[in-house]
Amino acid sequence: MHLSDVDVPTALREIHKLFGWSHDPETNIERDEAFVKDVRVTINRDDASLAEIFADLCNQTGFMIYEDFIYVGIYGEVGKEETGGRNLAYAKDGLLLILSFSQFSQEEPRNYYIHTHVVDSVPWLYHDGARLQIDELIYSDGTRLANLGEDTSFCNIPLAPLVANHGKIERISGILSIQLPLSVVVRHIPLAPGKVPIAIRHIPLEPRKVAIVESGAHNYIRVIRLDEVQGTWTLECEYGHYSLKQDDLRLDFGHVDVLDAKGTVMQGTYKSVGGGPSGPPDPDSVTRKCKSFEMEYKVRPSAIRWTYADATEEYRIPVQFKNCRVPDIIWNPSNDKIETKRKDRPNR
Repeated sequence: MHLSDVDVPTALREIHKLFGWSHDPETNIERDEAFVKDVRVTINRDDASLAEIFADLCNQTGFMIYEDFIYVGIYGEVGKEETGGRNLAYAKDGLLLILSFSQFSQEEPRNYYIHTHVVDSVPWLYHDGARLQIDELIYSDGTRLANLGEDTSFCNIPLAPLVANHGKIERISGILSIQLPLSVVVRHIPLAPGKVPIAIRHIPLEPRKVAIVESGAHNYIRVIRLDEVQGTWTLECEYGHYSLKQDDLRLDFGHVDVLDAKGTVMQGTYKSVGGGPSGPPDPDSVTRKCKSFEMEYKVRPSAIRWTYADATEEYRIPVQFKNCRVPDIIWNPSNDKIETKRKDRPNR
């Protein structure tokens, strides 16, 4: 792909033509395009994956890739010098790592945060347990921070050096630790009349082959309800993994497709989505992490296709971000004056 100084909507159209890429109709990408329609991007790659193309796009705009490559949009507030949701992105083949920033003005001393987010080209593979080890962060004036540790978010990094360098970081180097599948399970779960709610657990038959399973990790799915109101069907479902030990929650959530009677994936309307840690699904477990959704359909869903990795292996991938520009909405001291003026305005 070779694009020189084109606007964002044009770039997105070209990505669609080359890769057959399309976004989820429920997202607000058309609205988000309006925020960055005047931002120009240049992409020059002779041989690249969709992840690498999107990394170039994220590095030059305010776009963020969410759970997979069909969820694209602005993340965060639109700033003044450049788009407030601007991110740092690194991609290798089908894997995309994004760093985003935040700053909380009420904190003293002033700090900023770095958040990590990993997206895979495999549409059902969510890397909730991916962690980044930051070995070195070097500002443009040579100021160096070392050994920031390993985490999904890095909190309380001193803001003063970032302000002194006008939001410019010369280099961020580290290691990404990520679980990738050794084996994948696909199960079809009928939604027969009178058979919901249902709960299904999967316990691998040969747990000794994978340490993470041996220590007590399990996959589960729970269909909470499926009912009809005035010709519209509502399906509520929860799926994820649970473990006997908190440290073992490294498997991905998996993925759920809702199927009609012909086995075709149904496109419903979201009523709600959620997830996170919650109570144990049975007395023998300690904790679980899950995703959940509530969807409306025009016809009755016939089955669920549940896909998940039941065995994984950890990979450690060196990553490096260069010439990083943090949005001015994070570091620019003049933003404090703007915020103060807002607070001084009388309530109407």
